[in-house]
Amino acid sequence: MKKYLVILLALVLALTMFTACGGASEEPAEGSDSGSAADGSLDPATIKTFEDVFNVADEENSQYAFTDTVYVYAFPYGDDFYRAEVELTEEESNALWELDFEDPEHDAKMKEIVSPLEITTFTNLAEGAPDQAYLDSLVGKTGGELFDDGWSYNYYNLEDMEAGLDHGVYSFMVTFEYEGEQMENTDDFDFYEEFRDLKIKEITYEGIGDGTYIPDAQD
Repeated sequence: MKKYLVILLALVLALTMFTACGGASEEPAEGSDSGSAADGSLDPATIKTFEDVFNVADEENSQYAFTDTVYVYAFPYGDDFYRAEVELTEEESNALWELDFEDPEHDAKMKEIVSPLEITTFTNLAEGAPDQAYLDSLVGKTGGELFDDGWSYNYYNLEDMEAGLDHGVYSFMVTFEYEGEQMENTDDFDFYEEFRDLKIKEITYEGIGDGTYIPDAQD
């Protein structure tokens, strides 16, 4: 009888410890979901510095860029895609440029520099994506009209006369009207010249392209 009582007490003790440990494990790890709203989306009010951003961002799917005057970090969160910006002082900019990109600790050192900086602009890029009604209004315009408005290509398919175009941070698939012999992709092929007078047949939104797009930094 004593033997079974000892076993029973041991089981009760083990169950008590398991329950206590289970309760403790439900506490979120430091930094995880620290910016989450009740519905699981990101609460912008909790994002003040880049340290806050790094605490919630998925580093593997994030993007960053900087110039002499601005630092930008873009990252997906759930169904959204956020972009954080800060204007850099000359000292901060120099510190970033002095980092060795070949250094395995480059990203860690970069974060050390920008983590305390207060974000000046925080945007949900997904909310600014153009709707299909707007894109349909571009049908019939020429490639040149898009190019002159800052649209650029990242790839093209001469067989189907399609091109992946970017405008700001957004990417699109554009099909052009064309009749005649198939164009040849020669070494001196100039996409902007050859597609300039072609009219848009169809255009659809593809998603976020370069979330860190900085207009003044583009050629």
